[in-house]
Amino acid sequence: MFGAIIGDLAANTYLRRKETFYSQLIDDDARLSELSLSVIWASKFANSNPYGCSVNDLRGFINFLNKNDTFSTLISPFAKEWCKDPNGEFYKYGVGMYLMRCGTFSFWEGELKDCLYERVEKEDWYACECLQKILQLLYKGYSKDEVWRCLNGVFTDCYNHWKWRTEEGGTMNYLFRAWNNFYNAFDFGSALHNAVKQVGDIRINCALTGMIAAAMYGYQTYLKKIKYCDGNDPIVYLDIKQYLESYPEEYSIIKRQLEWNYVFWPKNNSRTNVERHVYKPVKSHFLNLRINPEIHRRILHSFAPDWDHRFSFYKDNGWTYVCRSFRILGRFKFKYVNGDFIISDTQNNMDFPEFDTGFHEAFYCVNSDWYLFNVFKYFRVYYHDTQNCPDEYRESLKEKFWYGEMMFYTQLKNKMYEWIQRAKRSLNEQKNPKLLHYAQDLGPERFAVAFYINELFAKWTPYDNLDWIFEY
Repeated sequence: MFGAIIGDLAANTYLRRKETFYSQLIDDDARLSELSLSVIWASKFANSNPYGCSVNDLRGFINFLNKNDTFSTLISPFAKEWCKDPNGEFYKYGVGMYLMRCGTFSFWEGELKDCLYERVEKEDWYACECLQKILQLLYKGYSKDEVWRCLNGVFTDCYNHWKWRTEEGGTMNYLFRAWNNFYNAFDFGSALHNAVKQVGDIRINCALTGMIAAAMYGYQTYLKKIKYCDGNDPIVYLDIKQYLESYPEEYSIIKRQLEWNYVFWPKNNSRTNVERHVYKPVKSHFLNLRINPEIHRRILHSFAPDWDHRFSFYKDNGWTYVCRSFRILGRFKFKYVNGDFIISDTQNNMDFPEFDTGFHEAFYCVNSDWYLFNVFKYFRVYYHDTQNCPDEYRESLKEKFWYGEMMFYTQLKNKMYEWIQRAKRSLNEQKNPKLLHYAQDLGPERFAVAFYINELFAKWTPYDNLDWIFEY
């Protein structure tokens, strides 16, 4: 979602100052268009109706926001017509607005797409289905070719035969161009570079491409090749919060939803580079290492390198890379075998042949307790060897929480992945928006611990639902 907004701002910058677009992607004078508004409004609607509702509910909600928005943004002629006639055909105006709503709803697990299908053309229906599938698969870590193989025959056949390269067309043509921009890119910024060269509305090309590219590459930094930097920093940090000052609630909603769905640390968040690297197979000591799903989750989850943890991992198009700040040391792949993951295809970066050293350091970080320091609310990981339940928690609900956290740490911390999945399945079964928002505020890991505490004490004090855990 933020990728679409960045793409929209980048297109606005390109249309005014092309040199600034290539040097920093977005300038301070960039303004949101109705495409970003569609993402913002759709995210607010999805947050209020995470398990789906009718098309009339969506129509009424967006019409209400339309009337109450200040519109201090750039609005296209199509959107202006739509705004003048909010009770008319819901999809008559704004191909880009429709695609932005489709893409935004894909980040929620409910049946929100059902409310998009009133009086849509067959092409629009296919575009929505394909876009949502592309985004959901990419966000889970699928490679480009894996996603392509999972798309239905309508998409792949039409992609090869329609004249989307020369004709502006409707929703499918824009989706074909966005997929092409993304498929032939090597990171988030290069995908947007491809988008501005296409026929059709540049804003739609960039916003849709940005939405897709961000699902694989992330969006936090704009990485440039050294030869184009003119001595300047090759990394530009893309902090778009300043552009959303009028929408603080929606900004928080989008950020929370992205973090809730977060699976892997991506290339454009990694603080490495986009230079061309040559890789050579290496017989690493870690080749064929078998790891369980929880360690696999931590490796993919990873983090930006910092002073205490200078080595980390990131995932890009089927490969997992080992890196240190600004340096890529090597890469490898995972094979799934009998419930575990096997490390395979280990390769050195020929510029920095330190694969085993880097892997050992990064693996130590994810295999230690670093990620647990902020998971527990009452139990202190730092002092777990000698600490008993504090006296101030005795004979209160806090004592149960402390005891549950201690039990999870001592017995189940290496099964965090399993408990996250169980907790999310329980949320989907209960379909309680209040509980979902609470879980998202905690984050997947902390909510998994809360869910475990509920399961632990339900043996003695059964509850019909998870509402009691709100006191956590």
